[in-house]
Amino acid sequence: MFNDFMNREYLKAYYNSKKKWLRQPTVIAVFLILLFPLGVYLMWKHKLWSKETRLVVSVLIVYIITKILITMIF
Repeated sequence: MFNDFMNREYLKAYYNSKKKWLRQPTVIAVFLILLFPLGVYLMWKHKLWSKETRLVVSVLIVYIITKILITMIF
């Protein structure tokens, strides 16, 4: 049993099955809205969208945060 547990394929399958929900585009989109730093990290880490899409979303988030901060200051 210990040898089965240490089998790389078993560990890889176990690891992938535990993280599947976090790799779904819907979950990442929710994190982008609710917890944007985590959402941006997951978006770039898992590369589910094209590079252009990830770049546009990242720039849009930076723009919105900058707008909010400027509005709060002035």
